[in-house]
Amino acid sequence: MSNVRISRVTARTLDGLRVALAGLPGEMRALPFTDDVDVSAETVGELRSLASLPYAIDVFVPYQLLDSSVVVIGRHDENRSPD
Repeated sequence: MSNVRISRVTARTLDGLRVALAGLPGEMRALPFTDDVDVSAETVGELRSLASLPYAIDVFVPYQLLDSSVVVIGRHDENRSPD
């Protein structure tokens, strides 16, 4: 699916995470893109209700929402460049 346009936001605080997720449906799935993500949330609603953010995370949100759209999250790494 190389034609999917996404927005990448680095959330360093819970408020930043909530801003990145603003306007997205709570039931939208949230998927980790690396194995080292230990945030226990499977939906956008669960991400919004986190009590703490253990580290900065990258949030990838599609520009156009479809029924099959998901939010992808991963541990932020200053050395990792986006593909």
